Amino acid sequence: MKLKYKFVNPKNLLVFTLLLVFLYKIDFPRKFYNLISLNYDQRINKTYGYCSNYSAGFINYIYNKYEFDQLPQIIKYTGSRNPYWVISDIKNKSKTDYIFIKYNNIDKINLRKEDNNYIYEFSYSNFHKIPNHLSFSITEINQLNRIDIFENEKKIFELDLKNFGLEKKYFKINLNEEIKKYFSKNFHSQKKYIFKPIFKDLSKNNSLDTMLIHFKNKYDLKNFQIIDQYENCYYAKKL
Repeated sequence: MKLKYKFVNPKNLLVFTLLLVFLYKIDFPRKFYNLISLNYDQRINKTYGYCSNYSAGFINYIYNKYEFDQLPQIIKYTGSRNPYWVISDIKNKSKTDYIFIKYNNIDKINLRKEDNNYIYEFSYSNFHKIPNHLSFSITEINQLNRIDIFENEKKIFELDLKNFGLEKKYFKINLNEEIKKYFSKNFHSQKKYIFKPIFKDLSKNNSLDTMLIHFKNKYDLKNFQIIDQYENCYYAKKL
């Protein structure tokens, strides 16, 4: 009885309860079951996904199916780190072999309107994309003077209307090379970009109906031979 009392006391019960909570939090029973019931490839797929943010399953599949003398370049359109640990025994990077994870082929997005400003909010899905031009609809183009571009709260460019055209009822303004170069370097940082139309007559209630930003994909799949694919994950060779 004394031994039982010494074991079943408030301190030991607290430790035992905390241990159960800890095992529950780390999902120990399921992980232990997976460890003993699944092989390595199955565990990779289950833990890190096949064609998902990490996509270690797809990378592992490609690595096992094909022979590589050089490490394929892994291009991800997600916020997770590149899982090079899946194929970590190759040091030199290839200049022709690429693995694309969650490839995003969308070439334009609507900018969110807020107080007559048009806002691009950072998205990992737009990694490896270069802003190319703006398009918008407006009733009186002559009232529009320029478009100011802000990075967070700091104005970085004034986009004039020297070179604009009309395509399918939308006005198109190309971004100049200076702006493209800046965006190529900084667009992937988690910053907010604001496009503010400046009108000649401030007394009028001017407004654009909508504004879109158009991209060019740094890695266009037209320039690659697709060797293997699952959904929007690709193994491809540069042509």
